[in-house]
Amino acid sequence: MRTLAIAIMASILLTSCAIVGKRITDAQMQQVIPGKTDRQDLVALFGNPISETLDSDGNRTLGWSYVNTGFMGIGTEIQSVGIQLGPDGTVTRFTRGGTAPISPYERTVRPAPTASTTGQPAALVSREQWQQQQLEKLNAETGLSYDEYQRRYRQIMGE
Repeated sequence: MRTLAIAIMASILLTSCAIVGKRITDAQMQQVIPGKTDRQDLVALFGNPISETLDSDGNRTLGWSYVNTGFMGIGTEIQSVGIQLGPDGTVTRFTRGGTAPISPYERTVRPAPTASTTGQPAALVSREQWQQQQLEKLNAETGLSYDEYQRRYRQIMGE
């Protein structure tokens, strides 16, 4: 009887979890370079897209998704990536979203625009500079729990 109960519990646990798609990592996203990466490169990186649309300007948008549903929905993680290819077949832009923390990419990132008296665009910052700025903001925050502080720190550091 005990063996039957264990077998039933194991089958419930195994059938209550589901994974659809393949997780897309920061390392993979770093390889997506606007103006250079094409469809063949994307399929090599991520596999075949699950969706594809074509707009009236000749731009094609490819989509990938990942869903990991934990036992009874606890710990569900959702991730989606949409990548637009221009009429020339190379990447023009991309979006990435979901419930999992998204780390900053290794490439340089543009800071939020600021008012400039010279009219010059904001300068690019390196990953290290961006991390330093984000860590200073994090350290200035008060009232964070230890776990929340650690979660944000790991997100900033790309861990």
